[in-house]
Formats: sequence, C-alpha cells, structure tokens
Amino acid sequence: MRDDGSVIVEADLGEEAILPDIPDDALEKAATGTPTLIPPGETNLVGAIIALEAIPNSLLYTVRAVDPNVMGAMRMIEDNFSEYSTMEEGRFSIQVAFAVLYLGFALIVLLAAIWTGIAVADRIVLPIRLLIGAADQVASGDMKVVVPVRTIDGDVGRLSSTFNKMIAEIHAQQREILLAKDEVDNRRRFIEAVLSGVTAAVIGVDDSRTVTIVNISAEQLLAASSDELIGRRLADISPEIDMVMTAAMRRRRQNFRRQINLFRLGKERTLSVQVTREDSATRRIPMSSRSTILRI
Repeated sequence: MRDDGSVIVEADLGEEAILPDIPDDALEKAATGTPTLIPPGETNLVGAIIALEAIPNSLLYTVRAVDPNVMGAMRMIEDNFSEYSTMEEGRFSIQVAFAVLYLGFALIVLLAAIWTGIAVADRIVLPIRLLIGAADQVASGDMKVVVPVRTIDGDVGRLSSTFNKMIAEIHAQQREILLAKDEVDNRRRFIEAVLSGVTAAVIGVDDSRTVTIVNISAEQLLAASSDELIGRRLADISPEIDMVMTAAMRRRRQNFRRQINLFRLGKERTLSVQVTREDSATRRIPMSSRSTILRI
C-alpha cells in the first residue's frame, strides 16, 4: 500500500475477515521508517506497518491472528484500567459525598444524644424544681402547697412525699398555735377585765421578777401607767415590794404576807403585801412556766 493509504496489492482474507482500523497517524509514522503496530480493536488480529526500502513510497501492512483468550484478557485489563481511571477521577467527589454522609449521620446522632440528655435531665430536675418552688411558697407563708409525687421519681419522689407530710404537720401545728394564741388572748382580756374591778393593787411577775401584768389600782399605787410598768424588773419599780418577794422566795411558801412602808409622790403609806406563787399546772394567767402574784 502507498503512504496515502491506497492499496497496491493485498492478500485474499475472505469476506468475513475484519481487519483492525488503521489509526490516522500510523501511516505517517511508518513512512518515516518507524515500524508501527496496529491495535486489534474489536478483532483478534494484531497488525504492523513498515516502510519498504525496495519500493519507494510504499508500505507493508501485515496482520496476525492472536489467541482469543489472550485478547479477552487484554480487553479485560483495558476495561479494568479504564474503570479504575474513571474512579480515580471521581475519587474526590466520592470522598466529599461520604464525608457529607458521615457528618449528617454524626449530626443526627449528636442531636439525638442532646435530646435524650435534655429529656433525662428534665425528668431528674423537674421534681427538684417542684420542691424548690414549694419551699419558696412555704417561705412566703403558704402552708397549703402540695408537691406532686410520681412513682417513677424514685428517691426524689420519696423526698417529695416526706416534704408533703412535713408541711401538713407544720400546717396542723400552726393552726394549733393560732388557736392557743387566741385562747391565751381571750384569757388575758378576761383576767384584765376581772383585775380592773379589783380594788386591791395586783402585780404579776415571772421567774426573773419582770412585771407581766398590772391592774388599775397598781398603776395608781405606783404612779405609773401599765406601759411604763410591764416589761420592767420589780426591783426597778419598787425595791420595797421586791424585798417582800425576796423574803417569800427564801421561805419557799406558796403564800407569804408582810407589811411595808411605801413612799410615793412625797407620801408614806403602810401597805400589806401578799405574795402568791402559781405553778403552770394550776395557773390561769398567761405568764412564764411559774408566775407570782403580788396583792397589795
């Protein structure tokens, strides 16, 4: 064949023989004297082109059949290499896709963990918050508060139950104290009303000899109002009466009587002082655990 591709002479290969295609640059390379190989393509024939020195501007194109198994192996290698090259080119995009998938999965796991942590923390902290709120209400004076108790709260639930019992007991005791206070106030007003009608001067003192109650006659006798007398020590108000109190204490008698001379407003008066001691089991006047009544 000539270097332009025209055929000079060819062998009869039969109608079914399909020769491999000659690349465009193969003829140019062969014309320069460089032997050129022709790949088999889809056939099992391997060709070669070489320039003929005896005939100018002529080329020799020969083909040879190769074992189909060998050609199949070569094509498989080429396909694998092509597939590997394609994968190598798309490796970065695949890595990015896997990284995005991994980050998405990690974000889902993180959000699930955060949500679970918040739910568990709220389950643990909620009863404690209820206890704190109930304690604040109790501190403000609300004794009717009740903390909800759930069996799933465990130890905190038992603590809430104990808190409810404690508040209920405190509320009951508070009611009893208020009732006792009202009773004491009523008794005090009754005693004051009774003492106001007594002509004799009456002075009540506790164990420390502090005046706790006086009637009108005692105010007139000591020339001072009840506000000036109640809460002061007997010795500061009248040392003479305090001396009778001391004598009664020494003799340890329930009732003791003695006369004294009392100077008030420039006048001297002779008085009979009676000391009566009253224990808490028999007393009716709201004083300390033991009170003493002085009748003058």
